[in-house]
Amino acid sequence: MTNTNNGIGNRYKLPNGCEIVIRKMTIADLEEVHKLECQIYPDPWTFSHFCHEVMENKVSYTLVMELETKVIGFAVTWFIQDELHLANIAIDPQYRNLGLASLFMNVIFEEGLKRKLIRAFLEVREKNLAAINLYKKFGFEEIGVRRKYYRNGENAIVMQRYLPHTHDSNFEVASF
Repeated sequence: MTNTNNGIGNRYKLPNGCEIVIRKMTIADLEEVHKLECQIYPDPWTFSHFCHEVMENKVSYTLVMELETKVIGFAVTWFIQDELHLANIAIDPQYRNLGLASLFMNVIFEEGLKRKLIRAFLEVREKNLAAINLYKKFGFEEIGVRRKYYRNGENAIVMQRYLPHTHDSNFEVASF
């Protein structure tokens, strides 16, 4: 996979020749982002929640992933003091198992390293085994449970990992 920066976002060439762009989320993306959120999650964030993240939340770092001009993924991360909190990440189901979530994780962690953050946190649905396995691959460990965390009453697994002071092998993109 190759990475180039064109000033708009980072471009990543996949082994199959497709080009993925990861860039900052804008207001113009919110309709597609919210549609994807509603497609994926049983109790999705509201449209206004995404508006707040893009327009008002000073600690929010929001990204979209595009294939051609279609949003196929997004991430909402908060950088609070010396911590990274992965608040929401999603990949369109038809583009899963291509290493794109790993690519997103790499981009987010690289930004965290630039900001000299110490730890990363997240909550994940206890039944979302694919996401839990992805996070474990990136060195996250389970540190607790938030009972009935989600609106539908599902528990969340709380995970954390310490960030290195330099790039480490856990941040390498998964092979395709």
